[in-house]
Amino acid sequence: MTRHLVAGGSGFIGSHLVEALIGRGDQVVVVDDFSTGRRSNLDTVAGHDLLSLVEHDVTQARRAVEQVG
Repeated sequence: MTRHLVAGGSGFIGSHLVEALIGRGDQVVVVDDFSTGRRSNLDTVAGHDLLSLVEHDVTQARRAVEQVG
């Protein structure tokens, strides 16, 4: 299984990428501060065991990168 980090994963494009990656069975860590994206864009994958969400500014994304490993 592959792990991916998607910065801005709650935006329009990012959320579709997240859905596609989870749809093929990959683990996804989304880092987003929700300044422009919306939580509702991730409703289709919310609570999925392959999704981790880190609410943080991507410019300070060390925590998210550590999860991807």
